Amino acid sequence: MRIYPEDRIGSFVELDWLVRDTARLGQIASEGQYHAPVVYSDRRRMTTPKQFDGSRRHVLDWVESRDFLDTVQQWVAPQGFTVATDAIRMPSGWEQSKESRLFDKASPFLDPGRKDTVRGWWLAHAGNIPNWDLIVQAAGRDGPALVLVEAKAKVSEFDCKSKPLLYRSEDLQARERTDDNHRQIGHAIAEASSALSSRGIFISCEHHYQLSNRIAMAWKLASLGVPNTLVFLGFTGDREISRKGDYFADDKDWHRAFTEYLKGVLPEGLLEKDISSGAASFRVLSRSLPAIRDSRPIAERRVGRVRRRNR
Repeated sequence: MRIYPEDRIGSFVELDWLVRDTARLGQIASEGQYHAPVVYSDRRRMTTPKQFDGSRRHVLDWVESRDFLDTVQQWVAPQGFTVATDAIRMPSGWEQSKESRLFDKASPFLDPGRKDTVRGWWLAHAGNIPNWDLIVQAAGRDGPALVLVEAKAKVSEFDCKSKPLLYRSEDLQARERTDDNHRQIGHAIAEASSALSSRGIFISCEHHYQLSNRIAMAWKLASLGVPNTLVFLGFTGDREISRKGDYFADDKDWHRAFTEYLKGVLPEGLLEKDISSGAASFRVLSRSLPAIRDSRPIAERRVGRVRRRNR
């Protein structure tokens, strides 16, 4: 059964996953790994401006599951962190699906002084601020802490490229500001790399930029007295997101791909270990979770893209 109600801007929601993945959801629940997220019958809840797939979909499903907070707490307990039942998290589910930009004005995770410090460290002018797949508020032994999550659903999402130079405006001053920000980010990552190199961590704008900027941000937060856990999270078993051999089949498959991705940047032996950054420390974790449901089949995703282009 497929039902595709359309909301006022013509986006789709598929309900067939409830039928197609019933056996799989039952198996996951019986193993104690997940409880299925609540699915509302309210049409307004079912239709959203975008129907996300891949890791974005899996994060939103997961944060609505009953096991979400318990799982995060298990991850961070060895670091001495606690996660309250009312802990702020972004995104918080399908109704509040916006990702956090950590140090923009709307972010609830840092005080104004630290936001200004991180912004000045990362950017020379107002510009693009990296999104996080998920941020969860926590409490450390001596004050606030954060859980930062970078999620993946397939091997091809591991980006080893350098930092791209963003859109080149025809306006000379705008181009100069973009160039200034590009250099400033390079300086920020180089500063973090210099501080971390004694531990065998070598981050750079010239390679593994996505991985490097995550580690650099974790280091900067810890240097400002905000201990944090940086979690690289692989969602396994999403057979629709990519071809066999690209999606993560299981936990073993995820860890093999992730440790390969780390080579030359972060020693595998530093995973799960405190990495001191002066005022506080951070940890890097590798975790996997089974996807609660598959992404939409690619044919359906293509239909959605064609519909949006033709509006």
